[in-house]
Amino acid sequence: MKKLLLIASSLIIGLTNLNAQTSIELTNNSTGDPITNNIVFTEAVATGGQSHVYIQLKNIGSSSVTYGVKKYDITINPGGDAYFCWGGQCFPTTTTITPAINQVTLTAGQTYAPQSFYYDETISEGYTEVRYEVYDVNNTSDAVTFTFKFNPTLASVRDNGNLFTSISDVYPNPSVNKAQIIVNSKVNTNNASISITNALGSIVSVKNIELSAGKNNIHLDSENLNSGIYFATISSGNNKIVKKFTVNK
Repeated sequence: MKKLLLIASSLIIGLTNLNAQTSIELTNNSTGDPITNNIVFTEAVATGGQSHVYIQLKNIGSSSVTYGVKKYDITINPGGDAYFCWGGQCFPTTTTITPAINQVTLTAGQTYAPQSFYYDETISEGYTEVRYEVYDVNNTSDAVTFTFKFNPTLASVRDNGNLFTSISDVYPNPSVNKAQIIVNSKVNTNNASISITNALGSIVSVKNIELSAGKNNIHLDSENLNSGIYFATISSGNNKIVKKFTVNK
């Protein structure tokens, strides 16, 4: 009996693994190279320059699939902007997930015209790391992620600018009612703010904060937020740091 159960379990696991196979095939249209899951691209972008990568999508599954894109701003240089185009629309930098109207449905074997993924180094060179995820909106485990690291030689300044010595991750994460973040500032300033953006890119909370030189424990206005993914942005002048967190109620 135990042997039969073991065989049955192995068959179920095998079928599960088959079902977990992705329907997504991504190609770098400029080079023709495949974009494999978790691949990392590195590029130096000078002030005033732009990175512009075209990526083609093909549905290699056996049925129609609707696709979207998620953008995760891991670290954004205050002098740069990362954004993408999908479903006939180029979105602002605050958009982190494709709106439903711009999701794209492909039949089995169909290819979608190359889409653009941008990075503009507008003010000054600095380190930026952005991760994108192309995914099946009806099966989020069917996804391929890829990461861009711009100006990686400047990675040592990824977590601080001219003002911030360091900024912690949001904790607790996931948050239920209260969330906070620790900001270590080099100087006293009353010219700082913290905003919270939802996964659709809409700002749901903004407030000014005063920072003292040294450690500052900042409360996030998360009590009235619904469950979901959010991004806390701490800003002061050209200093800008983004931290992702989840609310789970």
